[in-house]
Amino acid sequence: NRRARSARRFDGGIGIAVADVSGHSLAAALLAARLAHLLDELGLGAPLPSVLASWNQTIYERTPPEVFVTAVILIARADNGEVEYAVAGHPPPLVYYHAEQRVRPLEGKGMILGVLEEARFTVRRTHLNPGDVLLLYTDGAIDARDDQGAPLGIEGLAALFAQFATLPVQELVDRLGEAIAAGHAINDDLTLVALVCAGSR
Repeated sequence: NRRARSARRFDGGIGIAVADVSGHSLAAALLAARLAHLLDELGLGAPLPSVLASWNQTIYERTPPEVFVTAVILIARADNGEVEYAVAGHPPPLVYYHAEQRVRPLEGKGMILGVLEEARFTVRRTHLNPGDVLLLYTDGAIDARDDQGAPLGIEGLAALFAQFATLPVQELVDRLGEAIAAGHAINDDLTLVALVCAGSR
């Protein structure tokens, strides 16, 4: 698979997207490059429904039927911890809740991008408190397999995430990636993106 990821700052917050393009063809590679350009829409503060509709239309019109995209996109507000997000056929983001010291997945699954011309996407909202950590990832993380061939899965990833969630964000991502690779064979692209809500940890 080809992947695209980006973060775009704007007044009052940040927009983040992680996308996974099916296949290894030239069409998939060109689409990944195109998505990287479309991610600029987040930096302009475009509403998520408009961003999703734009992506879906582009993918539907410009790629063969076997090429599709899963994605998570979000806008996080720095002033109040509000997060607006949408999941399009992608594994759900995980959140480490600092006060509870536990990890839970966000709700939402959604339609894969590029399959239906008139697809509708649900935009959800959640709230992060100081010290909470949000993790976005590609399915290479949860599809990684141990010596017996069992996938790590969302629960396994959540357990590893909880071990490192209080570390500085770059160390968190590095240690989590190392932990996945240490005990599992990774057979797909692996991307990890973490966002920490500012405040006392």
